Amino acid sequence: MLNPSHLRTLVVVIEQGSFVAAANRLGYTPSAVSQQMAALEASAGVALFERTARSVRPTGAATLMAQRATTVLAELEAMQEAVNAAKSTAGESLEELRLSVYPSLVHALSPFLAQLTGAVGHSSRLRLSVRDPSLSVKALVDGEDID
Repeated sequence: MLNPSHLRTLVVVIEQGSFVAAANRLGYTPSAVSQQMAALEASAGVALFERTARSVRPTGAATLMAQRATTVLAELEAMQEAVNAAKSTAGESLEELRLSVYPSLVHALSPFLAQLTGAVGHSSRLRLSVRDPSLSVKALVDGEDID
């Protein structure tokens, strides 16, 4: 099965035109983007990029996959929103918000995280994991509970 995180990265790579630009946009390292694209190629069983020493160019398969991925990712997001709405109407509250943040983002996100912890409420808590990008991606792939 194709990993939604890899599909999201593919869409950004094609939008941005390079692994480096996509990495900057996503807060990943270029190596993490490259590893995700290699894993997606292995899962799909098709080459998604023509690689040269200085650039990558998406294949037709990559372009088609990114177009379809946009729809799939929008549906996944809509499904999550529907589940969240069902939870709130059923009186369920968020007990723990689990975030995995890259070391390079912690400083920039600190003010927002401080606001978020105040907004989450007294009965909730924030669990913050600071990890290298490759470890965060692995945690997601391994099914770790990260919001």
